[in-house]
Amino acid sequence: MKYETNQCSFHDMLLDPNNYRFLDQEDYQRVNDRRYHEASVQDKAYRFLKGKRYEDLQALKESILTNGYVPLELLIVRRYEFKPDLFVVIEGNRRVAAIRWILEDEKSGVDISTETIASFGNLPIVLIDVDDPENKDAVPVLMGIRHVSGVRP
Repeated sequence: MKYETNQCSFHDMLLDPNNYRFLDQEDYQRVNDRRYHEASVQDKAYRFLKGKRYEDLQALKESILTNGYVPLELLIVRRYEFKPDLFVVIEGNRRVAAIRWILEDEKSGVDISTETIASFGNLPIVLIDVDDPENKDAVPVLMGIRHVSGVRP
């Protein structure tokens, strides 16, 4: 698999509205790739992530607030072909949603440490070139490793 490591701001990341986690949502409908960047599409993906497993996302949010963003597991992203300065999150949507929640809290007046907020400006990423023939199966393989067999110590 071909990839590169880099850093990226939270603000340059898009949640994947066709995330495998959403397939069991009653009101899930597949989203056209061209629309991922639209606020309404991102809002719906965020609501899905925050919805059913609210406690899990809240625990992740609390962990980030307590410990800061711990980059032990890199966010895996791909370039968004319709706005090349943006990236679609392949793996790490829950972490990105937790960061969004923290930033929403901060905007609404909740005191969040400046170090925590600043850490969201340079998140470590693995950038997968999904157009490279060598990576044609990269996304399903990654999803299988992460969500079916799980991460092994």
